[in-house]
Amino acid sequence: MSTKPGEVHDANLHTLRKTAGARLIQKGVDIYRVSKFLGHSSVKVTERHYVDLLEVDYQDMSALLEDSTKDDSKVSETRASGWGRVA
Repeated sequence: MSTKPGEVHDANLHTLRKTAGARLIQKGVDIYRVSKFLGHSSVKVTERHYVDLLEVDYQDMSALLEDSTKDDSKVSETRASGWGRVA
């Protein structure tokens, strides 16, 4: 049996739902919105199901922070003075 574009074999509602959640997370939708969309009882439920994707996301964020510190010498005094208000 050949597969045509757009055909999904051996998929059920659970696999389609899991794929939707994974794709939303991979596209950068925050975990709270994904949790609400999927109807999970709490964000912790969503985190348990997608922990592998979230760990990659956290690694990506860590790399972004590391890259941003390389440019600290280029930060203007005005911007730097406003950072104390961010928390």
